[in-house]
Amino acid sequence: ESAHCDRPPRGDYRRTCQRRPSRSRPSSTAIRDFRMALTSFDGQFSFKQDSLARLGPREKTKMTAEQQQAFQNSPFMQGVRKCEDLCWKFTCSRDQERAKRDPSFKPKDDDFQAAKAHVYDRAIDYYKALVD
Repeated sequence: ESAHCDRPPRGDYRRTCQRRPSRSRPSSTAIRDFRMALTSFDGQFSFKQDSLARLGPREKTKMTAEQQQAFQNSPFMQGVRKCEDLCWKFTCSRDQERAKRDPSFKPKDDDFQAAKAHVYDRAIDYYKALVD
């Protein structure tokens, strides 16, 4: 017997080698599942959960009545009120112009409480989904 008895003879080489896995592309289902896993990850939510776990719940700062009054009279809050007034004027003028063009348009405050026509998920990139 030869010293190399554990080595297969030359003709049996193919039978002893393991078959290599195919390098074909992953299935479309696997790709879709991978994309869904990527798009459903919300980094902002994870950051909030992590900081809540590390720091605990944050207490809201309390202002005295005097501090609240001083804050409301500050230049910052005066600017905020000015912006809100300007926004309200633009909104009213826009609604009036639309009412002139569309007689069926009747704006109501309840319009802002209406149910959404479609539930949007902020984690999904709808533009990318349309392209794919």
